[in-house]
Amino acid sequence: MSRRGAALLLVLVALALGGLALSAVFPLAILEQRLGRGALGELVAGEAAEAGVAVVLTSWPTAAAALPLGGFWSAPPLLLAGGARSQALLRRVDSGLFLVVGSGEQRDRSGQALAAATVGRLVRLVRLPTDTLPHPRPIARSWVALPH
Repeated sequence: MSRRGAALLLVLVALALGGLALSAVFPLAILEQRLGRGALGELVAGEAAEAGVAVVLTSWPTAAAALPLGGFWSAPPLLLAGGARSQALLRRVDSGLFLVVGSGEQRDRSGQALAAATVGRLVRLVRLPTDTLPHPRPIARSWVALPH
């Protein structure tokens, strides 16, 4: 075998090994991209759920005072940037205790749900001496992850 033939064989083997390595890495790169999108979707859905709770806490509904025990009030849905949606629900647990539940979803352009998250926060109504209306005060460490 001549030197040219040996060099050609060596180049062909190197190209075959490079192609094999590339074909093994490509599916891993696609899997990594999908996992990254899923993680981002979960993060956005969690933030959307927390945004729903925050909206209810900052604009406490006056209808909450008239809710019976176990009664609930539903906030209007929020459409957030990037295809995220948020919905909040206020449920009366006791005479001055409420559970605010926020659910968030991340959707793709076609409207299909990519990720969902639900959070809840316990809130106690406190009447300040200077105000006539009670104000919601979140209970410390009252965030709970709810199954969805």
